[in-house]
Amino acid sequence: MKKAVFVFLLALVGAWNCQAQSVTGMSNGWRFVQDNPIIYCGSSLVQTCTIGPAGNGGPISPTTPGSIWILSSGTQNNVTITSVTGGGGAWVHCPNCHAFNSSWSIDVWYNLSGTAGTFQGITFTLSGSPGNADSINFIEVLPPTGATASFDTSGNSANAACSSCSTVGLSLSATDVVIQIPEGANGNFGGGYMTDSNGTGFLLNAASGTAPSFVENGNARPVVFAAIAFKSSLGSFTPPAAQYALYQYVAYGNGNGSCSSCSIPLAKTTQAGDLVVVQAYAGGSVSSAPSGWVVPGAANGGCQVGSLSCAYTLSIAGGLTSVTVTMSSNASHNFAVWEFQALAGGTWSLDAQNNFTDSSGYNSGYDNNGPSLATTGSNDVAVQTLVCGGGSNGPSWYPYPQPFLKNTSIFTGPYNYFYLNEAASAAAIDTGPSVPTAVWNNCPDLINHAHPTYSSALAFTATGSGPTRPNPPTSLSAIVN
Repeated sequence: MKKAVFVFLLALVGAWNCQAQSVTGMSNGWRFVQDNPIIYCGSSLVQTCTIGPAGNGGPISPTTPGSIWILSSGTQNNVTITSVTGGGGAWVHCPNCHAFNSSWSIDVWYNLSGTAGTFQGITFTLSGSPGNADSINFIEVLPPTGATASFDTSGNSANAACSSCSTVGLSLSATDVVIQIPEGANGNFGGGYMTDSNGTGFLLNAASGTAPSFVENGNARPVVFAAIAFKSSLGSFTPPAAQYALYQYVAYGNGNGSCSSCSIPLAKTTQAGDLVVVQAYAGGSVSSAPSGWVVPGAANGGCQVGSLSCAYTLSIAGGLTSVTVTMSSNASHNFAVWEFQALAGGTWSLDAQNNFTDSSGYNSGYDNNGPSLATTGSNDVAVQTLVCGGGSNGPSWYPYPQPFLKNTSIFTGPYNYFYLNEAASAAAIDTGPSVPTAVWNNCPDLINHAHPTYSSALAFTATGSGPTRPNPPTSLSAIVN
């Protein structure tokens, strides 16, 4: 289910694709900032909870000036959020956001004037017991540079058995950001929406509030949706064009066996000229990859740091159904594979790279920045990786990957792990003119300093002219291993 509070210590296999859209968002359009599951509130199934180390909810990323805050609750009892306090500003109960279908309930509040830099001290209270599960999320989005945000409209829907179903349609009055929040689900949105690693759907720079389709990754199940739209002081405007798209992502672990020359199955055949990045964790490091690939070492901020390593190619051959890398040892390894497209063509190049290590765990009591990237000011694709004992559900500014697809033999997911509760991978596209620094959250190391923590970051840009690529298809596919 979306934003599950249960923990499954299993290897991961998953894949998906997405439609083209300015996702993290360039500065002249709406931008994604964070979607943080407040996991400790949900796991303790409490009626009142406070976000942050001072409470039992776990921290969020420090908020950004001028942003919109959204707090959502999903429970298995028909309860609402009766109050939200803390963080400054005025919390408002979203009209028409409450829905219940006998299995799941959803409710939403928002704040347009919270204090920048808030990462804790927000307290919410439910109208009754959450039942057997409670899914709490803090979402933050940012209006175009120089604009102020206001509420536009909202709605809800409830489905008794959703496998492929409609969501919530809205009548918009401007170029909005529309956020579709599902509960009881583990799926992906169509209709141009970005589905983030926590399962929430975002339509940045939306000209239409047409209800997007929703495809459940598994058997039909009861799902409720709340949708909320915000407009800005710019009113209706022409949004920035997307330069990049995420074509596919695969998380793969050969946990039942070992390999030194490791073949990683892909969800779809590769498209010639795309950027492909492979990240590896545990059991050794990447020692070589096919001809034409780059294997960055530890020097100059490369991605060989601690138990992390990577390889990438700036122009993949088309038609491949797998990629193979050679590891330094014959052992069990875990991989994340990203394939990105330059929608207008052009030549890919590495723009910046960096890494971070702390042998005693992160040095902050609530969160920590990932590696910063000294980019050239181009519009980039950026990939961050983190190893942290206990795992992290972050980071801010990096919305991908989308929810994992399930199969019958293994539970895949949740969030952005490619080795559950330890190694996480995240990406952002259309980050221009600069790449934001990620903030990772909810990692026990960030509080207890119990284990070494490693992180690496890569940024790529595509320049020059070339054939215009079509938008990636909306259908979902996966190879199960």
